[in-house]
Amino acid sequence: METMKMADKQTNQSRELPSLNVKVDIDVAEALTGLKALQREAKKATQSMAELAEAQKLYLPINAEFVEGLTDDENKTINYLRNKLATELDEQVRKLLRKK
Repeated sequence: METMKMADKQTNQSRELPSLNVKVDIDVAEALTGLKALQREAKKATQSMAELAEAQKLYLPINAEFVEGLTDDENKTINYLRNKLATELDEQVRKLLRKK
């Protein structure tokens, strides 16, 4: 049996202690399921970010309530889509934060 030496603080002498071997068996299935769910949510967030980036390529002011040169219906549609995307992104971020 292997032994370890440990200093005795009171007498400043060494003494031998038996070593300890530990075997740990861990079920990681639940952790893997959680990681996969997290990965799916991250992919959704990435897709939302890609959609936002695509919208920004159109040079539309992302925070404007009204874009000059567009009809009222077009502005309403843009605002609806902007709000929907922001809501979805916010929900996905909240889900990710809750899982941590």
